[in-house]
Amino acid sequence: MNRVFPESQNHFCDEVARLDQMSWLIRVASRYIPGSEKCLSEALVAQALLRQEGIPVLLKIGVTKSEKGKLHAHAWVESREKIVVGGKGVTGYKPIVAFAG
Repeated sequence: MNRVFPESQNHFCDEVARLDQMSWLIRVASRYIPGSEKCLSEALVAQALLRQEGIPVLLKIGVTKSEKGKLHAHAWVESREKIVVGGKGVTGYKPIVAFAG
């Protein structure tokens, strides 16, 4: 299996560092994706990369209603109880589905 980051001896500390690196890489790459709503594409990429690295991952999709009754959706990825991507603005969204990877 090809890994995005090389393995080392201290697995847990390296895993946390890789989560931070992947989060940053995905945010940088998403600048080149057209459109303003990128949460789902970022979440899908994060899920695939983390799964490839053997890191536990949970992709969540949540919804909320605006004051005018309009439904809004948001996607984010969590690993080890940390939001890797999509954390900005996740407050107020109720998860309706989660995909473990």
